Amino acid sequence: VAAVVQLATNVDNDTLAAHCRAALAGYKTPRRWHRVAQLPHNAAGKVDKPLLRSRYKEL
Repeated sequence: VAAVVQLATNVDNDTLAAHCRAALAGYKTPRRWHRVAQLPHNAAGKVDKPLLRSRYKEL
């Protein structure tokens, strides 16, 4: 599992992983992280998940 994240503060990967482990099942916890300045949005203003999947499929 990989995650593309937009963070308001500078948080390290260990802190992100610890938070996810506390809130998610082990198999749902991301193993890889990619940080972006801004998540892409579609015309409806929602996060463009298909674009993220195609852009970061190699992550």
